[in-house]
Amino acid sequence: PMAVAALALGGVVDDLRIPGGTVHGGQELEFQGSVEVGETLECKATVAGNSVRGQWRFVVVQLAVTDSGDRQVMAGKSTIMVPA
Repeated sequence: PMAVAALALGGVVDDLRIPGGTVHGGQELEFQGSVEVGETLECKATVAGNSVRGQWRFVVVQLAVTDSGDRQVMAGKSTIMVPA
């Protein structure tokens, strides 16, 4: 399950072009089904929060991962801390 989470979050970091020095502040994940090796997955990510505190920008991203049958296999949120 954590491979699905890592790939989803990695895609978010790439798509948002988040720079080096970023800290993964936390995550809350729920896995709703298993995934077969070779399965095609789709991750939809939404920025749910974006705030600056001190020298850090806190970005909260909602994640939803579905398989090729449009069945949700993972949902959750992740907090990414980016130097401001």
